[in-house]
Amino acid sequence: MMSVWYCSRRYCLSLASFSILLLLKRITTRRISIVANETTMALINAFTSVTDFPK
Repeated sequence: MMSVWYCSRRYCLSLASFSILLLLKRITTRRISIVANETTMALINAFTSVTDFPK
C-alpha cells in the first residue's frame, strides 16, 4: 500500500514538473517570437527611413 502511494505520488510529481516545463517552454517561445517580431519591425522601419533619407 505504501509503495503504491509512493509510486503514484512520484508519478504525479513527474507529471506536474512535465506540465510546468511545457508551460515554461510555451511562454519562452511566445516571448522569443514577440521579440523577433519587434526586432524585425524595427529593422524594417530603420531600413525604410534610411532608404527614404536621400529623397
